[in-house]
Amino acid sequence: MQHYCHVLRVIDGDTFEASVNLGFEVSIVITVRLWGCNCPEIKDRTCETGKRAKEFVKAKIEGKEVLIWAYEKDSFGRWICDVIVDTKYLTDMLLNEKLAVPYFPESKDKKYRDQKEQMKGSGEKAVGATI
Repeated sequence: MQHYCHVLRVIDGDTFEASVNLGFEVSIVITVRLWGCNCPEIKDRTCETGKRAKEFVKAKIEGKEVLIWAYEKDSFGRWICDVIVDTKYLTDMLLNEKLAVPYFPESKDKKYRDQKEQMKGSGEKAVGATI
């Protein structure tokens, strides 16, 4: 499912809260977990990379509108999503800046990759987004 959302709050480098516009003046607030990467936790005060990842994501998306492609909820109730910012995937930006490592849960990896390939071939991707 593809939706535009307004980012309300960045929790850490790979998780944020957003208000999703469902149409007809209806919106919901969800927690989004980025698909395909894992950022260091920020709970450990000595983890500078985790703090830098959060600040990087805040600068890119907090208070802004982004496009998400939602796959499903994880065990914590967060929506696993691809997030597109200025025609680029946020996951790729974090990986390129070395603020995250690739992360593909074994049980979900094939399903998400298949969905991404289907999205790639169907034209359902974000306009101008690089897959």
